[in-house]
Amino acid sequence: MGNRSSISDRPRPPASPVDDVAPTLDTPAVHPTYLRLLCQTLRSHGVDPEPVVHAAGLGSSAELAARDTLVTQRAVNVLVAACERATGRPWLGLALGMAVPAAAHGPMGVAAAGSRDLRQALGALERYLPTRNATLRCRLRDTPRERRWSWSSACRWTRRGTSSSAWSSRRCCA
Repeated sequence: MGNRSSISDRPRPPASPVDDVAPTLDTPAVHPTYLRLLCQTLRSHGVDPEPVVHAAGLGSSAELAARDTLVTQRAVNVLVAACERATGRPWLGLALGMAVPAAAHGPMGVAAAGSRDLRQALGALERYLPTRNATLRCRLRDTPRERRWSWSSACRWTRRGTSSSAWSSRRCCA
């Protein structure tokens, strides 16, 4: 691992809306691009997104298309559940993820896609993730024995009756 500087020693992007606040499901946190892409995925599966967007409390598809402010995680959860019901495909998120080009993730995606190696790409995620979803954090760090990448949610999640501790995630890679 040698004499590499820690990714966390590098300059950070501007603070996200939740840097100094413990986020909740009602904290505006998710970039609206992801909801627009989800609507495109609905269309590709033959589902009109208009009633789904309206049922999720996000207004009309036109309003969502014009939106430039962050969306609460609660609204995202409601929209995702409504999309799963409308399509009958609980794996819809995987289809969306496979269809989204790196550039759709803004500076984070461009930086990750242009990285020379996986370490640099994960560093780009660490740096820019809060600009795309302010409730998520990831960290890349070197230890004497390994490189470790972890991610976690700063938000208290619940999904379909599970406890927040059962649904929140933390993953590490050596």
